Amino acid sequence: MKKLLLLLPLLLVFILAGCVPLEKTTTDGTEDGEPLLADDALHEEKIGISYTDTIKGFALTLPETWAGFDVRTENVNMGDDVTSQTFYFGFETWDDIFAISTIDKQDYEKLTEAPKATKLGENNKYMFFGSSSQDLIDPKLEDRFMEISDIFETFELK
Repeated sequence: MKKLLLLLPLLLVFILAGCVPLEKTTTDGTEDGEPLLADDALHEEKIGISYTDTIKGFALTLPETWAGFDVRTENVNMGDDVTSQTFYFGFETWDDIFAISTIDKQDYEKLTEAPKATKLGENNKYMFFGSSSQDLIDPKLEDRFMEISDIFETFELK
């Protein structure tokens, strides 16, 4: 009987311990309801708008602020009997905020003067150059104009 009286409090402790709720953690390691710290938020990436040209083999990611953008292509005479297919990115009120020009590598060798643009990359067939508009055509789109260098940094060969 004395053994039973000694074991009863121990048994009661085990039963009560089972009634205490466990802390629930989320998949990011924070406790449920606890806000993420600023350092944790730095690891999140903002997903933008992807543009891929499968024929020339390049891709860009534009910020979400570019929702509704248009792309038009034009063959541009670069001189020296060289033509570039140029992709103009913009909106209805300013359709050439920036451009991506593609020049066949063999044709590039014919040019006596290199394009006045930023070289973004090259694959086995094309060289890619990026350039921005020279003038601010639509002041309402100035913020889009200021995002061009960030967009060029997302340039990828596909």
